[in-house]
Amino acid sequence: MSPVATLALLADCADEPDRVARQAVVAESGAVVLPFDLDATTHIFIATEIGGIQEVVADNPGGTMNFQRIRRQLEHEATKFSVSDSSDPELIYGGAMPGLARLQTGYEQIDVQLMTMQLAATLVSMTQDAELVDTVHRRFKAPTAGQSSHAEMDQ
Repeated sequence: MSPVATLALLADCADEPDRVARQAVVAESGAVVLPFDLDATTHIFIATEIGGIQEVVADNPGGTMNFQRIRRQLEHEATKFSVSDSSDPELIYGGAMPGLARLQTGYEQIDVQLMTMQLAATLVSMTQDAELVDTVHRRFKAPTAGQSSHAEMDQ
């Protein structure tokens, strides 16, 4: 193993307790804010050229109650976003969440559409403003940068 790879591995190991502790805090906050079972869902974030896609999928095909709660929550989030209310992500990830302040001031320039499928609900964010596209991408990095064990970034 190269010295650089060894240092990277050691740094990852040293950060592991911090990452695990942060995931526990996010999961606890998420359980307060989100009406569905986090352990029975996967959150997928996809950066696009004009914004991004946030999808929440019920892991259990028989989990219709969890899916109904997912759909209601994402409907709620779309409505809140339309009036510049980002209180739920702020409660989960903290006020210093990357891009949160800019999303609150630029919300009128972002079109958020809700789509529902059999076991998932999706928020699609679209904007013509390049800075806001970058902001959406940065906002997606908070849950996918090791802060949540339920989130993944799909490229």
